[in-house]
Amino acid sequence: FNASGRHDDQDLRAAMDATYEKFTEVWKDAAKLKWVISCFVANGTRYILDGTGEGGEDEYAVKDYAIIAYYLEEYVNVTIKKTQDRMDWKKICELQVGNNPTE
Repeated sequence: FNASGRHDDQDLRAAMDATYEKFTEVWKDAAKLKWVISCFVANGTRYILDGTGEGGEDEYAVKDYAIIAYYLEEYVNVTIKKTQDRMDWKKICELQVGNNPTE
């Protein structure tokens, strides 16, 4: 997160840099990253199904899980599979804003 509590590309890249050395094997393996993505999706889904993802800090957790999962999917497609040229940062920003028209 940046100072305003928002994600931006530097924050996501900083998180990658902080974990890359220790988990290089995971960052280079699409199948392993798919497992990581599944964990973020499952946790976000759990918050929604439990009803704790509406309002408050848990709502932000749901958004965080969605943003991170999508970022990792984009990373796999761009860096490992090479099925697209660049990350879709517009979509990542749209996930950040969500359906709150005041943000």
